[in-house]
Order: sequence, then structure tokens, then C-alpha cells
Amino acid sequence: MTRKYLIFLVILLISISFSVHAQVVVLYKCGEPTLESSIIRPHINIVNRGDTGIALNDIVVRYFYTNEGLTPERFQIDYAVLGGSRIMINLEYGYAEISFPGVDMIIPPGGGETGEIQIKINRSDWTNYDQRDDFSFNPTFTAFKESPRIALYYQGTLIWGTEHFINPSPTPPVPIQ
Repeated sequence: MTRKYLIFLVILLISISFSVHAQVVVLYKCGEPTLESSIIRPHINIVNRGDTGIALNDIVVRYFYTNEGLTPERFQIDYAVLGGSRIMINLEYGYAEISFPGVDMIIPPGGGETGEIQIKINRSDWTNYDQRDDFSFNPTFTAFKESPRIALYYQGTLIWGTEHFINPSPTPPVPIQ
């Protein structure tokens, strides 16, 4: 009888945990709607619509785009309510990964948010990107809206949005020293 209750309790805790975290969403606004542009400008805001606070340092967001060339890329945080120094961005082949390591902040339940985060990505030679084939890009999002084409991970598990990895993914170039 005890084992039966233990299994029930584990299932209940997993379902509660998933339902709470599944209510964390990414809002997106397109900061550069031009189809061919030297910059990509996703603006994001992470919102907790659940009923439990979420630790921001447990969250990673991926914005998927296509780097059509092998030119090295750079990023800049143009603006962030949290402060740009508290945000880490890694540019991988096919996506920008946004994380918050070391940020000791809880996104409050019931609509708490990170506030706007404006990111700019460009190539070192400022050549144009073709955003038409960028999975997360949507030029019609001129105001913040839920964007399921941006992935949000909580403690390494996808809980919002859709992943879009280019297969096969070529090995990114290694910088010449």
C-alpha cells in the first residue's frame, strides 16, 4: 500500500512541476524587420504565468536563425531591464543562446517578467543576413507576442517553443590565432 502512495506522490509532483514551468513563455518583438539586413535584432521578454516563482539562472532561451556564411559574428545587448552585464549570449551555428548564469533572481508567479531584452547580432564585416529563412524571425511582430518559434529551457529541459536545428550542422569555423 505504501509503494502505491509513493508512486502516486511522485506522479503528482512531476505533473505539478511540469504544469507550473510550462507556463513560462517567451514574448518576442522584431527589432529589425528588414528581410536583408546587416543586423538581427530580437527583443525578448520572459514571462512567468505559472503560480510558482522561477529562478532565472535555470532558464536558457534560444533564438534560431541562419548564418549563411562563415564570417565571424558578434553580439551586443542594446538594452536590458536586468542590465546587460547579467546576461550571457553564445552564438552557435544556427542560434543565439541567451542565459543568466549567476543571476540570483526569481521571476515572480502570476505574470512576473524579466522585462525587455534587446539583442543585436552582426557579422564582423557587416555583410547582410537573409532573414527570410530564419526560423525565429517574424517581421510582423511589431509588439511583444508569444513566440513558439523561440525555445525556452528550464534546467536543461525544453518547456516552451520549438527547437530548430539545421541538420546536418556543419562545424563552425575555428578562429585563427
